[in-house]
Amino acid sequence: MTSIPLSISYPAARPVRRRLTPAITAPANPRRVSMSEVLAALSYALDLTGGLPAGHTVRSCVIGMRIGSEIGLSAEESSALYDAMLLKDAGLSSSGAYVSALLGTRHLNRVTRVLGFGRDKHAGRDFVRVRSDRGAKVALRLGLPRATAHAIRSLDEHWNGGGLPDGKRGEEIPILSRIANLSQTVEAYRERHGYAAAMRVARERRGSWFDPRLVDIVLGWASERDWWSRLASAASAEVVAVEPSGHIRLVDERGIDDVARAFAEIIDAKSPFTYDHSTRVAQYATAIASELGIASLDVRRLNRAALLHDIGKLGVSGRVLDKAGPLTREEREAIQRHPAYTWQILSRVGAFADFAKMASLHHEKLDGSGYPWGVKGEDLDLPTRILCVADIFEALTAPRPYREAMAPSVALEIIRRDAGVKVCRVACEGLAVVTGRLSHRLAG
Repeated sequence: MTSIPLSISYPAARPVRRRLTPAITAPANPRRVSMSEVLAALSYALDLTGGLPAGHTVRSCVIGMRIGSEIGLSAEESSALYDAMLLKDAGLSSSGAYVSALLGTRHLNRVTRVLGFGRDKHAGRDFVRVRSDRGAKVALRLGLPRATAHAIRSLDEHWNGGGLPDGKRGEEIPILSRIANLSQTVEAYRERHGYAAAMRVARERRGSWFDPRLVDIVLGWASERDWWSRLASAASAEVVAVEPSGHIRLVDERGIDDVARAFAEIIDAKSPFTYDHSTRVAQYATAIASELGIASLDVRRLNRAALLHDIGKLGVSGRVLDKAGPLTREEREAIQRHPAYTWQILSRVGAFADFAKMASLHHEKLDGSGYPWGVKGEDLDLPTRILCVADIFEALTAPRPYREAMAPSVALEIIRRDAGVKVCRVACEGLAVVTGRLSHRLAG
């Protein structure tokens, strides 16, 4: 089990204050961080989503950027390709079967079977379109160029017109999409079956899946065994090293918030039962923190932790998350590992260091009965306790595959039964005020 440092302190609870929304202000000395470093680190979450080995995205990016360099992409095109390679799977969270399609599919019928639409090719096409559109939308939300969004949307188009979602053919497919598709497929085969298999699949799909000119470039690297060996161990540092020189973007606190919100959408798309879950948890948590007079910068940390607390669920099978019946022991253990995945992912991101721990502890309890670490109350600061309560409340008041949504009053009563034992009494007090005000608004 992944270990997590727990020596933290937390402020004493302050008197409840009546304030509708938290006033989040910028720090006196605002930091600026590299967007590429953030996205490269978060790409590991996207690897989990597709059932791909950790680091698949960054290694695919290294391949793609080398292809782009050898065909002479412009500086603008290189920048757009770089972002597209890091975010290529941003719309993938609804399809855990993607890796099967990537590695084994040769015909549309089989694509739709792999994606769960075996009897309806049109449904499969629509599914891929939704996924492609979602990924493109994430790129635009982060302020990336339209060329990046277009590259992501056409990622699964094939040179012979047999791809998805639009059946584009040849030069109709954006060059950045052609590069990305070849790069990710070669890397997926190299990871699963070895270097020789990667070269074989590129050669076999030359002119069908892939642009022949691009395949010839990759086949020209066949004798560069040292380069392929280095690629196998490439990580975030290597992908940052191949970032185009004119591309480097530094983002401020607002930019970090934008990344957190964008990835919250990716997380919640994993299951139809968690639509907007992360956003609502963040809303409840920050409202409770405001009621309790939590300092503004701590509220900002809490907001980010709430938006990203379930990023580890990207590593859990959708079949388990959406199961309507009782879970087996193995399935329950799989779900209970997701906070550890959250820690593994967020702790990679330097800009997230101040809230990664908080996000990872959202299923812990004061008496140590939570999971996955059994952390006790003395190691749960007040913002973390608020996050735990907000997460429980949102989960109870939202529908699940095994039950209907509960009324807020019922959910609050259930939580209050554990106040002072499993969950924080002060956080429950703040939640009661927040839900009371919400009920008053709805009644009005």
